[in-house]
Amino acid sequence: MINPVDTLFPKKIEDEKTREALEEYSKILHEMVCMGTHLLEGSLLKTKGVYEEYVAPLLFKRILEIIDSISILVKEGSIRSCEILLRSFVETGFSLEFLLEQNVDYRSKCYVVVDIYSKISRLKKELQQHPDTANANLNYKNNSFLYNDTPELFDKEKSKELLKYYEEKLLEPGYDEINKIYLIKCSNKPYSGKVKWYYLDSNVNNLSQLAIQLKKFDMYDLIYRQYSSPTHGDDILNHDLRLSEGNIHVAPLRNYATAPYTANFVLTLGILYFDLFMASGLCRPINYYNRWKQLFIPNSIQKLSQGVR
Repeated sequence: MINPVDTLFPKKIEDEKTREALEEYSKILHEMVCMGTHLLEGSLLKTKGVYEEYVAPLLFKRILEIIDSISILVKEGSIRSCEILLRSFVETGFSLEFLLEQNVDYRSKCYVVVDIYSKISRLKKELQQHPDTANANLNYKNNSFLYNDTPELFDKEKSKELLKYYEEKLLEPGYDEINKIYLIKCSNKPYSGKVKWYYLDSNVNNLSQLAIQLKKFDMYDLIYRQYSSPTHGDDILNHDLRLSEGNIHVAPLRNYATAPYTANFVLTLGILYFDLFMASGLCRPINYYNRWKQLFIPNSIQKLSQGVR
């Protein structure tokens, strides 16, 4: 096994207090996930097997997955990687909040309709029925290093069956009217992929507009927009170079300094969406949730305030 360059990637966190602090932050987030599974189970138990009923629970499940992933990264001291997940956290949280705001059943169906069109678009590309297929095939042929070695990735007969299923799904009662709204708002170009699901029940069609409507533009600007650069690899000079006494140094792969901030943000946003989910009536009452929260939040804030060396 090859050992890493220690100055760039230490094999372990030598400072005991730093290691203990990161483990504590990770435990805080892990406990949130554990409680969240009770809320998720409570919502799943209320579903009656109707397709759109699973939209809200699955958005909440996605939030739990993000918190769980961040807890693992925090424990290992890989804080920069959390920034990409924090961006996803904000976007998923906004979707859940808009969904739960009102007309949950209708908005869930809006989500399903947009999701179905996304699936239809993919299937049409696979079956050579999409208007962009010719250009895509040309790019695969002329600009791909995997093209000749890639096996058949899908079953055409199965794709045809799925395409028929989804096209018929849009005509079902409950979806047909929303489908008409989709076609109007999409300017009769249903496969453009430019319509956000929340646009079908609002006048907003991008995340910044949604943030303003939810009165959370600060969260959008400080987290989602700020972390666009690390998500797309545009911030390497700002974050990875250090100037010291006229010399340039490259920062190590892991940096623990912002761990308390990251964990505190996840705690704050997580509890916000836990509360919204509980108040929505979509999950069965959990009597011990409030008692847990009253103990959990003060203890967690105290631990996070101590910082990392």
